[in-house]
Amino acid sequence: MTHSLDIFIHAHPDDIELFMGIAVKQAIDSNHKVVMLLATAGDGGRKNTLLEAKNGNLVRYPEARLLAHDAAIKHLVGSSADPILSCHIINGHILTEDNFDNRVYSYNLMLPDGYRGVGFAGNNFETLEKLYLGKIQTIKSIDNNVYHNLNDLKNTIVSLLSLHIATSQKITFHIPEFDEIKNKGAHSDHFHVSRLMMDLFSEKAFTKENRGGMEVKLYSDYINASKPINVSPEMERFHRDLNDIMDDVLIANGRPENVRTLHLAFLAKEYVTSSFVMGG
Repeated sequence: MTHSLDIFIHAHPDDIELFMGIAVKQAIDSNHKVVMLLATAGDGGRKNTLLEAKNGNLVRYPEARLLAHDAAIKHLVGSSADPILSCHIINGHILTEDNFDNRVYSYNLMLPDGYRGVGFAGNNFETLEKLYLGKIQTIKSIDNNVYHNLNDLKNTIVSLLSLHIATSQKITFHIPEFDEIKNKGAHSDHFHVSRLMMDLFSEKAFTKENRGGMEVKLYSDYINASKPINVSPEMERFHRDLNDIMDDVLIANGRPENVRTLHLAFLAKEYVTSSFVMGG
């Protein structure tokens, strides 16, 4: 049985690294098992847009972000090896697992990017916010999994994470902050990933799978741009290196150079806005 498990959940590829990356490093350095779950592909409505990589290959827009996410995880575990890929069929949905050195297990539900909760024409304007609020009944991921209602999505998340929770004693969830004051200006997907998870905690969806206690930590994100650096010089260097690696991969795969500037405001700023403990 695994002693400690840290589960990091966010909306888009790069969100975990930008807003929780130092906590990920601390978990890995403490020999905790780490699970990452991303809700969306971060496709920006451009799931079929092709970018020209520096090597001349054509890369789909979402793939560039996923490659950067994978590069960051390899840096975190200190390995240059590509992850071992496997598939799980969870509630009838095919989900890919990326296993990095048996230390980090990464998943992405690949839901459509839900910019401002409105969405994009290329994704039929489907968004997590609309599903959560009951404005749509189904949502289709960009890799063609159809979630038939909000409960289908929730049950899939519970079943997936329970694969790891059932064999662990001490669990810590790391999720975005749902409060619109504490996390002013956050992306719609950030808020609704958090609200969905808070519903599951309220419903005690995970505690039956685990006999130990569970801690939940909530993190602010875009609002961090206006906050001061709050980590040690060593952790500041680490966070800058981690994000340089992601930016290098993004730029190598067709994203513009200004992606570095977009990320600078968030580096070395990691804020836990609140935390609480659930019983087993």
